[in-house]
Amino acid sequence: MIGGVPRRVDAATKATIIDLVDQAVEEGWSARRATKLVGVGELRLRRWRSRLDRLDDARGGGSPVHGLLPSEVEEILALAEEWGPVDRSHRKLAHRGSYLGRVWVGASTGPAGLGQSRAQTPWSARPCPAGAQALAGLGHL
Repeated sequence: MIGGVPRRVDAATKATIIDLVDQAVEEGWSARRATKLVGVGELRLRRWRSRLDRLDDARGGGSPVHGLLPSEVEEILALAEEWGPVDRSHRKLAHRGSYLGRVWVGASTGPAGLGQSRAQTPWSARPCPAGAQALAGLGHL
C-alpha cells in the first residue's frame, strides 16, 4: 500500500489489517515492523484491537456544546429590537448585551442568533449611497 492507511476505513479493512499484522507477528516479525510495512501506526492498531466488537467508525458530530441556548437567542432578538437601530451592528449588540448584563455571547454570535429566527433587521439592508453608484461604474483605474 502506497501512502499508508487513510484516516477513515471500514470495519472489514480494519479487521483485515489486524489479521495481517497478527499473522506477521506469528511468523516472527516485530509488531512495529509489521505496522510500519502495512502503513498503520501502532497506537491506532491498539485502539482498533481494544474495540474489536465495534470497528465501524462512529458518526461524526456528537452534541456541540458551543451552540446558542434558546434563552440567548431570545435575548439577542430583544436586544436587536430595542437597540438595533442605534447600534446598527451585531458586534455592538453583543457588547451591549454584556454591558447591560442581559446576555454574554461572542461578538460574531449576533448573526447566528438573528438568523435562527429569520428576523429582518432594519439595519441589515442599507441602500447604496448615490455617489457610490456613480463610482461603481468607473471600475479600477
